[in-house]
Amino acid sequence: MIVEIDDKSGFCYGVIRAIQTAEEALAEEGQLLSLGEIVHNDKELERLKRKGLQVVDHAGLLQLRNQKILIRAHGEPPETYRIASRQQLSIIDCTCPVVLKLQQRIKECYKEVQAQHGRLIIFGQRGHAEVNGLVGQVGGDALVVEDESQLEAVDFSRPVWLFAQTIRPLVCRYEEAHATRRKAGSLQYYLRASGRTATTLGAICLQARCRYFCKRPQKFQRESPV
Repeated sequence: MIVEIDDKSGFCYGVIRAIQTAEEALAEEGQLLSLGEIVHNDKELERLKRKGLQVVDHAGLLQLRNQKILIRAHGEPPETYRIASRQQLSIIDCTCPVVLKLQQRIKECYKEVQAQHGRLIIFGQRGHAEVNGLVGQVGGDALVVEDESQLEAVDFSRPVWLFAQTIRPLVCRYEEAHATRRKAGSLQYYLRASGRTATTLGAICLQARCRYFCKRPQKFQRESPV
């Protein structure tokens, strides 16, 4: 059997940066706390744990005091930083610059949303750490949708601002050739087909951009026993 591996696969820049930062801290101090799993990869996570990485959740965060903690690439809502300050925690902030930029854009846009009595919508995975961080920028006053069907209940007579999680594009360039990419860009198709309008703003991760927009990605081939 031939297994083809897309050359765009692998960790994104933000995750690589967070891992490298964690390794530096672990080499210096021998242990480090991470708020949530630093990467969605069991083998890599186990490797870092052997070096001294410990994963804590938000409930565990409340029990810490005077310790150092890493914020992963997904980012966090403002409330997390307030808790860390109250608990006198030292933060190693590895929020991905792309996520950080999106958080800032949402905060700035929210002022206009409020002024026009509009609605702020985030296209992403409900409950995902990055999405939680984005929603937290506006105190929870945002609607998270995972596909176009969930827009049916939105009142488009009011101004609508539509943002997307950094791994989800709002527009797809090669939709005619790739059904999966057509689905990924379905919110734009929905708006166009239904005659609805919204201000769409995204800040897609470069790694995700390559995966969605490379028309003919190169692939590595590897022999594998059946």
